[in-house]
Amino acid sequence: MEVGPGGFASSAPTAFVRACLAPVLPRLLAKHPEIRVDIRSSDSMTDLADEGVDLALRTGRIDGIPGHVSQTLMTFPWTACATPAYLAGREMPSSPADLADHELIGFRNSGTGRLEAWRFRSTVRGSEDATARHEPDARMIFDDALTAWDMARNSHGIAWAPAWLALDDLRRGRVGRSAEGVAMRGDAAVDGPPRAAPDTKADKDGDRLPCRRRQ
Repeated sequence: MEVGPGGFASSAPTAFVRACLAPVLPRLLAKHPEIRVDIRSSDSMTDLADEGVDLALRTGRIDGIPGHVSQTLMTFPWTACATPAYLAGREMPSSPADLADHELIGFRNSGTGRLEAWRFRSTVRGSEDATARHEPDARMIFDDALTAWDMARNSHGIAWAPAWLALDDLRRGRVGRSAEGVAMRGDAAVDGPPRAAPDTKADKDGDRLPCRRRQ
């Protein structure tokens, strides 16, 4: 599928498109009227040349696809979140083991087919670099991050979310952290030679991430 002169085709997860790309596109296009963009929402990783895609943004490891290279663009923290209404009358979890007493909202990565594990930073003095992996015993599992997040926003349980999806609701007090997760890599898979790209690291609250959640 051709996008025409000055066109650029990109693929990114649906939640990332809505939270981060769509809000900034009007300003980008106003500044660069010669650019035409074709954004395709997808979590799966397919052959970019066959799909006519120039660049695909994905999180986690990207390998095993011949003719493609990946380059890290940024890192961002994850966190377990719930609303004050959900936590009312319930004990705030202070460790992964405490999550067994709560309704957990799981996310299945449609690219890998796996239920995403929750990974937490150790709070034991002297072992801050250690992480604990938690396999959520979720009764509700979604392969759409926006739906999973909306379930948490509507007080149906605790969800595991990246900072770029949760930050606006956290700042506005709609949800609160139930536990702090570890920073995860965000990769860009490029079809062709590697291109120079900044390795932008988010601070603890993700304040350097240039994105917000659409209302």
